[in-house]
Amino acid sequence: MIKGYDKIKVDNEQVFKRLEPYLSKEFETNKEKLAEIVEKIDSIIDEINDEIPEIDELKVLGIKKRPKIKKITAKEIFNIKNISKEEIRYKFYKAFEEANEISEINNLVTGSTKNKKFIDKKIKEIESYFSTIITVTKVGTLKNIFGGWKNFSRKKYLEWKSGADPIPNERILELSQYFNLNPDFILYGTPLEYVNIILNTPFLKPALSKEECQKLVRHLKEQCLFSEKRNKSGAFESYPTKKEVVQAAIRSGVIPLPDYDNSIEELFQNGDYNKFNPLLTLTALAKDEDYSEEVHLIEQLEPSLKILMKNLKQKEDAPQNLYQLMNSNNFEEILNNLIDPDSDFTFSKMLDKLPDDVISSETKEGLKKLIE
Repeated sequence: MIKGYDKIKVDNEQVFKRLEPYLSKEFETNKEKLAEIVEKIDSIIDEINDEIPEIDELKVLGIKKRPKIKKITAKEIFNIKNISKEEIRYKFYKAFEEANEISEINNLVTGSTKNKKFIDKKIKEIESYFSTIITVTKVGTLKNIFGGWKNFSRKKYLEWKSGADPIPNERILELSQYFNLNPDFILYGTPLEYVNIILNTPFLKPALSKEECQKLVRHLKEQCLFSEKRNKSGAFESYPTKKEVVQAAIRSGVIPLPDYDNSIEELFQNGDYNKFNPLLTLTALAKDEDYSEEVHLIEQLEPSLKILMKNLKQKEDAPQNLYQLMNSNNFEEILNNLIDPDSDFTFSKMLDKLPDDVISSETKEGLKKLIE
């Protein structure tokens, strides 16, 4: 399902919430590696600081205080915003400047360049760690996680995290490969969370309970539609499509369908016309797309159905029960009857039968486009 994951709304905040324990573990590992490198660099800085002449020698030059290289913390380096040797060098710019100052002072005190050569050598030793440092910074860690993507940037990462930009499909696959996680889990969470996303939408009222969703997940697993294993090619098994989940919900009885043997008159006398809500939902989901923005159109149908049924039953050849109305108790055929323009009883014709004071022409057209 990864190829069409955009058909179900992806919440970036939830994606990163799921990734947090995995990312944190990587960050902590590389923080430890960086701390070891910084410890070695600190040792080199201590060696350079040891080359500073004693204060009595400095006073002759008018220097009242011994200069000392300020050390850089691992935290400062880890949170560097851009990753390049130049950026790392810039972080050490002040330290190198102070090292060169120490070198010049030694030259003035001793009249020899021997000390300068020693300090230059130590600076090169520090620089030799730059390539490794890049890989263990926060941005470097993320770049490695995302398959070494050359255009990766901290800015882009923050845009994904804030939800300002959708996470590209390729990046999800890279996360999946790096952490050995199902890409559908990264996008939607556990099977239970995934089912909850699909079924607890504005289309279904009331929302399904946790127990009902758990029942459906068990049913889907029994049908081998949810698998935590990899297939023969080594890829994770995809989650079932939205349409498959909804169909399974019908088969398992989680979403109840109307009793087709009841007379239409009896059904609506009892106020049971709201049972059509699941059918409206299934019609909307039949195309396996996200209709969250058009939910207000779907809601228009609920009060309209009662009037539609009233008009139908007044006709001489009106259907006497829901079975006759829908022509079949087979779920897929029902959907076809609702959305097939060549059918004797189509969804569009249902809408056309409703008076404009019940549902506006504009809303009718919007609903027709929704199911075309």
